[in-house]
Amino acid sequence: MGMQPLRLEWTLSTPMVVGAHPLHLDALVAYAVTEEALRTGMVVSGPISDIARDLPLQREEQAGQWCWKASALRRAAGPHSTRFWTRKTDPYDYATRAQTGQLEGRFKAPMKPYAAKIDTQRGLLKQQFKFFPVQQIQTVTAWCIGDLNRLEELLHPDSGFVTNLGGKGRMGFGKVRSFLIESDDAALMKWAERVLPWAHEGALPVRLAIRPPYWDVANLADAFAIPALLG
Repeated sequence: MGMQPLRLEWTLSTPMVVGAHPLHLDALVAYAVTEEALRTGMVVSGPISDIARDLPLQREEQAGQWCWKASALRRAAGPHSTRFWTRKTDPYDYATRAQTGQLEGRFKAPMKPYAAKIDTQRGLLKQQFKFFPVQQIQTVTAWCIGDLNRLEELLHPDSGFVTNLGGKGRMGFGKVRSFLIESDDAALMKWAERVLPWAHEGALPVRLAIRPPYWDVANLADAFAIPALLG
């Protein structure tokens, strides 16, 4: 079928942890492509990010810059709330394991009395009690110009690649209940609702990545985004 304008919609069954920066559709596609390759035993000779160099999405090029024609994920408004998580370090259990040789590293016999310290205030054994905000979101939507069949293959939760949206997915947040992808001519314009590498109406200058992997500081660039994407 080739490249066509598409709308993608996820419904969620658990609250979503929303990040400070926009979550882009091409980031999800790049992650799914990479996971698919690694799970099938692909041998990687260069950087892992090279696996997702080619995506089933169309590119837009202007003034020597380019990005994928894939919008940021737009979420429906929903109530905000707060969750918390804790991590407790049991120093007595840790000391017992060190004494019986279950732990390798700094705990090596013979040791002087009181030579080792189990620090629960800082470092790897630091005890944690942290709060984080969540939002109760029913639907999340994105638009793109891409290959419908390939994108459905990669992004449907049954594939096992994208089963949660947002942060702290391993804790059960942003759980995908259902996924829909269909043709939508609105995507011819709405794919551009993303961070773009060129100025456009209503946009603010930002310093953000413009293509995957978005976590890589090497991809930071002078870019532009409408305020609605930054809230």
